[in-house]
Amino acid sequence: MEKKRSSKKLLKEKKIQYAKKIQKKIANIHNIRYSELISYEDSKRLNLIRQISIFTIRNITILNLKEIGKIFSNRKHSTIVYSLKRIEKKCKEDVKFKEKIKKIEQIITKNYENRYYKK
Repeated sequence: MEKKRSSKKLLKEKKIQYAKKIQKKIANIHNIRYSELISYEDSKRLNLIRQISIFTIRNITILNLKEIGKIFSNRKHSTIVYSLKRIEKKCKEDVKFKEKIKKIEQIITKNYENRYYKK
């Protein structure tokens, strides 16, 4: 039982590390620092990039909403849900924006292809 528990803990740590790599890649794509992405700084630009990052991580990883909130400086479940809904709505309204999201996801899954993302 102890071995099973430690392997679960290891898997969780690897999922978190993978999600942080995605955060760093998205920060790099948008020319911001990783620390800005996970900060509580409240600017329109940073909020949108943060929401894109949350949406992307949710779409391509096996992390749950609580885990995603944790890697974004312990943001609440409701904040994560709001971010997901906002980006989903924006994708429905703006085809170019939707293409941008798809391109980001392609870049990430190409560079970080492994067993921690949804296939």
